[in-house]
Amino acid sequence: VDAGILFNMTAYTVGGANTAVMVPDARIVVLNGLVDCAGPQNSCTVPPGCTQLPPVPVISPGFVHPGSSVGLSEVDNDSGSQDGSLSSLASDSKLDIRACDGVRYHNFKGRHMLAAYGGGITSLIAPPLGDGVIVGKSTAFWTRGTSFSDGGIVDTAALHGFIGNAAKNGGVTNSISGQFAEWRRLLAANPTLVNETIAFHTDAADHIDAILRLKIEAGLSNIMIVGGAEAHLLADRLAAANVGVILLPPRAMPSSYQSWFGRADSAKLLSDAGVRVSISITTPENIRNIRFEAGIQLHRYGVKLEDALAMVTINPSRLFGLPAGVGEIVVGQKANLAAFTDDPLSFSDISFVAIGDLVTCSPKQY
Repeated sequence: VDAGILFNMTAYTVGGANTAVMVPDARIVVLNGLVDCAGPQNSCTVPPGCTQLPPVPVISPGFVHPGSSVGLSEVDNDSGSQDGSLSSLASDSKLDIRACDGVRYHNFKGRHMLAAYGGGITSLIAPPLGDGVIVGKSTAFWTRGTSFSDGGIVDTAALHGFIGNAAKNGGVTNSISGQFAEWRRLLAANPTLVNETIAFHTDAADHIDAILRLKIEAGLSNIMIVGGAEAHLLADRLAAANVGVILLPPRAMPSSYQSWFGRADSAKLLSDAGVRVSISITTPENIRNIRFEAGIQLHRYGVKLEDALAMVTINPSRLFGLPAGVGEIVVGQKANLAAFTDDPLSFSDISFVAIGDLVTCSPKQY
């Protein structure tokens, strides 16, 4: 859209706040794919020749989904449609694995990615496939593009690794204590790792406790927990340590001995304690439903609206240190918008999705 578009509606997450912010009677002006102005109507001057769209009741940043394999895998039983995993590779070598090298926009015409875009998801954060002590570095990219060179946001977002039962067969050690020993060895051999963003995939409260101790011991600057079924048991400590949590699945019910104390309302318990929370869906075909999962947190478990919306917009962007304009509406940055006929976390219709100068009205998921 080259000439510019004017929107009048209730807008969320305008201006780089640390949580979602509601702005009633807002105005957003987009010129040449960039946000030219965003805020209350009386604060935005409409440029000459700007086309005004019919009123849109609600608009938010496009949703950000962390932690799925979309872009790296399309058909579970067809290795030709997957990037693949290297669970038996030595940990030191995995430090150099970058998921961005395996992203494919044209994989079966990107059906899962297209469905995500149709569901209002404009950006994805994908870790390498696998479940070893170290699996490599995740990447972030827009859900529409001709290739990663065109649609990539950042090459590397975080270093990922697993702690717990899943990583016992990762080719390094068959014990959880051995997994921590491997992390200590890697941190000692690679001192710059302490300044990188590290995502520890684990569910058990005891493992999270050990990770918090490792953070202090090694001086890790920015870490997060992915999975986090029992993270609510350590909510106050996580908040004090400024450690965020990506709940995967969003309603972390008990499913193993490592998630025995999981609760469906973990997101509320963590948010109320001051933890930055995001949510993730594992199955690629279902990530398009992420806004409904946030809506369940809002309507069933009592998470505040601004916190529920932040879980699928600004929070994952902040956890991974993504550039301004991802998960938020920021002047001067790419227009990254999803418009709705009503509450964005309900069964309202999606009027349009926009990434830069690409605008899709009434997007179809399949």
